[in-house]
Amino acid sequence: MNERIDHAAKALEEIDNADTQLGIDEFGYADLSIMRAQVHATLALVEQQRIANQRRRP
Repeated sequence: MNERIDHAAKALEEIDNADTQLGIDEFGYADLSIMRAQVHATLALVEQQRIANQRRRP
């Protein structure tokens, strides 16, 4: 489990899933996809901050 997850891509994928689910009136599943997208977007920001912090250290 050492591989990195592209959380930004996962967030966009979940938003696309939500759009699809809203198109077929699956509101509960769309809400879940939006929540997952929000989690992945937050994790993407955390990863960016981690990388930025590593670059600042001498």
